[in-house]
Amino acid sequence: MGYQVSSASRQVSKIKEDRSGVRHYSIDLTKEIKKTELLRDVETVFHVAAKAGVDGKYSDYYRANYIATKNILSACKISGVKNFIYTSSPSVVFNGEPIKNGKESLPYVDNTISPYSHTKALAEKEVLQSNCNLNFRTVSLRPHLIWGQGDPHLLPKVIARHKTGDLKIVGDGKNNVDLTHIDNVTHAHLLAMEALFRRHHSPNGSCLSQGNGKTLCLLHCLKIAAPPEYDSLRVDKRRRTLRIKD
Repeated sequence: MGYQVSSASRQVSKIKEDRSGVRHYSIDLTKEIKKTELLRDVETVFHVAAKAGVDGKYSDYYRANYIATKNILSACKISGVKNFIYTSSPSVVFNGEPIKNGKESLPYVDNTISPYSHTKALAEKEVLQSNCNLNFRTVSLRPHLIWGQGDPHLLPKVIARHKTGDLKIVGDGKNNVDLTHIDNVTHAHLLAMEALFRRHHSPNGSCLSQGNGKTLCLLHCLKIAAPPEYDSLRVDKRRRTLRIKD
């Protein structure tokens, strides 16, 4: 595409510069970013870092998701970055009820039951409020349940629980879900960047939900992913769990 790319992460990368010419930097976003020269001559920042999960202390999520986002937004403004693309989550508007054909205008989550959802919502608000049209354009993308090659979180954990019979399900197990492949998520981020460069019909200051465009029955997917154990599974509606027969 002809772009010069740099990446930043908390841990020091073993690869200082890969074959594609990408430079890697180590930085803790939860602390004030004083070395703003890292963003010198940078036009677009993709903020994809986050602490995801369902357990742990709220304060850890708050620092990693909200404070880190505020810090990088501040550094971007000081350094003259033009475009800021934030990787958010549909969970920022999840209030306990299934979402079908949901709109971006749904109200933000209003409780701290899920530290991840609440702190991601706070961060998204900060990103959108930081939008300044021509000087600093921001957009938030909400891909749903990202999966793909190299995924250490979502499907590997679900499949592992499925194999041991410890996977909890909701209802009769026929629930549909929209999983978003990493290639599609990447493509959406690139499209957002290109759109922000346009002066007309730019999505700056807005949030956009993303899916694969087709829902799937998760249990059917698991049947394909782990067929040996699936044949001996039964749905225990009372306990809402999957168990393997002896």
